[in-house]
Amino acid sequence: MSRPGGNPELDKHQFDKKYSWDEPCTAQLGLRLPPSLYEELKTLDNWQEKTRKAIAKLVLDNRPTNEQTREQQRSQQPN
Repeated sequence: MSRPGGNPELDKHQFDKKYSWDEPCTAQLGLRLPPSLYEELKTLDNWQEKTRKAIAKLVLDNRPTNEQTREQQRSQQPN
């Protein structure tokens, strides 16, 4: 329920969420690159978000599957 005197069309005037992350991007990562690559990277539109997505894809692609996790757990259990 909106408050009396409030704007009933407030949703039309709010900012859109800029990124699709479930949590805020507050962690920082230091990365060393050749200066020429860094300069070329900075020329890309929205390069920070593209870099975040590339890192996220790398991490997700290298997560162990459930089967691999079960195998690791079995191998660590004493007989």
